Amino acid sequence: MTGQRGFSVIELLVAATIGVLVVGGLLSLYLATTRSFGESNAQVALQRQGALALDEIGRQVRRASAIALATCNGVPNSAQVSTPAGTVCYYADGSGALCEFWGTTCRNLLAGGLKSIVLLVQPAPPDPRCPPGIPAGAPCFSVTWNPTDPTWVGVDLAIRDSDGDFDGVNAMAFAISLTCSGRNC
Repeated sequence: MTGQRGFSVIELLVAATIGVLVVGGLLSLYLATTRSFGESNAQVALQRQGALALDEIGRQVRRASAIALATCNGVPNSAQVSTPAGTVCYYADGSGALCEFWGTTCRNLLAGGLKSIVLLVQPAPPDPRCPPGIPAGAPCFSVTWNPTDPTWVGVDLAIRDSDGDFDGVNAMAFAISLTCSGRNC
């Protein structure tokens, strides 16, 4: 049995090292692809939910008979919109919800998607995605209203996914200018 040859320990170690490097590279590629796919899905969810929220606010403002800044449900500087269906207010609450308040409860306009989405909270130093003038620790939501032109309202907000990931990657800003066109506007 002198013609049989096996693998030496060094050959086995070299093969094992190459195998570990190949598997490690494939695992790294898989994790990077999965992370990129997750962030892309989060951005799509933010875009969709932010657009839906602004569409709902826009629908109410466009059919409004009056728009004003008011204290609604104890929250100052809320957008108060008088419509034929009643008075609705829009404001940010302490939990990160963008509330649509019809006089009984807050309906969160950011809820309902596959990801949990909340208003971004202004950090220190300020995040440029937040509307100007939002103090640190406050939700990034503001309403601009001009009493000399009570038919116009501006809404600015910044949202993020609430998965506990505070790196700022999954955050997005939205702004809209609206004019009411109701009968008495």
